[in-house]
Amino acid sequence: MDDINTSYRDGRFFGYLVAAGAVIAAGSITALNAAGYAVPATNTSGLKVVGVAQIAVDNSGGADGAFYVTVKSGVFGLTPSGLTRASVGSDVFVSDAGTVQAAGNVFAGKLVELDDNNVAWVHIAPGDKATPSVPAVPVAATVASVAAADAGVQTEAYVQADIQAIATLANANKATLNAVIAALKAAGLMSA
Repeated sequence: MDDINTSYRDGRFFGYLVAAGAVIAAGSITALNAAGYAVPATNTSGLKVVGVAQIAVDNSGGADGAFYVTVKSGVFGLTPSGLTRASVGSDVFVSDAGTVQAAGNVFAGKLVELDDNNVAWVHIAPGDKATPSVPAVPVAATVASVAAADAGVQTEAYVQADIQAIATLANANKATLNAVIAALKAAGLMSA
């Protein structure tokens, strides 16, 4: 078997063509629009954060792709909006090109630290996705109903009630599991 000469990048710097009319400041969170062109990140659905701009680019008078911006992935100090120390480890979302918040339309990255100077240190990398929401499984209430049915003598009626409660629990868990699988697939964490 012949060796393959595979190219390598350190995965920290990436270049993107800039959208028509976009002005990207150095140090700003940068995203790709639906057409795949770089824009300053905003809380606008459909944008995908790819990193932080390393240079300023003014494409206010140019067409799509007239300029190129270099962005860097890594951990960046940004302005927090409404975040607390309890938010560390959580997903954060774009408020504007320099600010992150606990919820929003555009995933920015993971909050790794909120320091004493009120700087939100956020891990940002292309391809990262928000943790999918997983519905809670209502097991406790169903288990309580089975236990209540078991409190009496084990007559045929009680056994039938147990079987019905177990079937209800199984169906609820099946629906919840299907919802979890769908959320993982939608987030790209599980293949179809």
